[in-house]
Amino acid sequence: MKLGRKLAEWREANLITAEQAQGILAFEAERGRRANWVVLALGAVGALGVVTGIISLIAANWDEIPPAVKLAAALAMLVASLAAASHFSREGKTLASDLFLAVHAGLVLAMIGLVGQVYHLAGAPWRALAVAAAMAVPAALIARHSILADIAIGYALSSLALFLGEERHRPPWLEGLGWILLAASIGGVLLLLADAVHDIHPPAVRALRRWGTGLLLAAALVAAVAWSVSLAERTHPPMMIVAGVVTAACLLRLLWLRNSATALGAAALAALIVGAAVVGGRSPGAWHALDATTRFLGFSFFCAAGGAFAVGAARAGSRRLTNLFTLAIAARIVVLFLEVLKTLALTGFGLLLTGAVFCGVAWAWWRLHRVLPVPEPRS
Repeated sequence: MKLGRKLAEWREANLITAEQAQGILAFEAERGRRANWVVLALGAVGALGVVTGIISLIAANWDEIPPAVKLAAALAMLVASLAAASHFSREGKTLASDLFLAVHAGLVLAMIGLVGQVYHLAGAPWRALAVAAAMAVPAALIARHSILADIAIGYALSSLALFLGEERHRPPWLEGLGWILLAASIGGVLLLLADAVHDIHPPAVRALRRWGTGLLLAAALVAAVAWSVSLAERTHPPMMIVAGVVTAACLLRLLWLRNSATALGAAALAALIVGAAVVGGRSPGAWHALDATTRFLGFSFFCAAGGAFAVGAARAGSRRLTNLFTLAIAARIVVLFLEVLKTLALTGFGLLLTGAVFCGVAWAWWRLHRVLPVPEPRS
């Protein structure tokens, strides 16, 4: 018997009030949403295991299987996955439906490769991924969970990376740290796109934010290293202009939303990434350490971005992100200590200074959690 029917019977028997029934329904719905990501992850891994096992068994006897049988079996699996997704969707089981759609998206890529092998069609790998990305978009639009959008974005970015990785397609403006500026720009565009579709398709918003944030964090880590070394190749201006335009759009969006703390962090992050492209390639010819002033400037940008994002995360109600950005600042302090302190005297002074700074960071974190009470995050 479903919970709603039970609650209706209990209300008729005057065992609970209407307010209590609504409270129970809200509690169970919230608990179900919290468990969804666990079920989704386990289901995705299980589905991947099944598909991989089938592929392994087929691969072991691949040469003995006629081409027509291969194509028919692949087509049957494509149809079966869609049929299962449609069946569960009609029953209101959106999680199971989306998992079968995810399996279907993986089978589409396998089918493209199979057709190429059977008919001896030659082509660059990025083309297959681009077609798979395009075919994954419709499923992502109707899915109720973000896994389909993750697959479509992953296919698209992988296709772009393989395309630019080919020597004949690689543009000259990706030299130096141009590829890092490109990754950061794509991350910013994905975050802006997430804001644009926020009220249209919430599951896609979560996927866009994950990929956008991941690209920006990866670019920030590489940029933090580039502030301490010099690259052998200069970064060309076109990518700096592109990164600057995307940064300006993101800052305007944050200021429009009156999110001043995150806007400050975005400005510092942009300065960290674009600045790394400038200082990292100013003396081409060999790798060597840059001066202490440059290192401290990059360190300051990193700490400003991390501190602003920690405050923004606390105000948004995320303890995990607040702790993550605080630990990132602490880790950057250790890296700076290892970079600039060489002698025993400097090491002693540096240990005193580092200890004091760590105490300051710990105090700031404690104050942040007291002044800005942070509830437990909701899935």
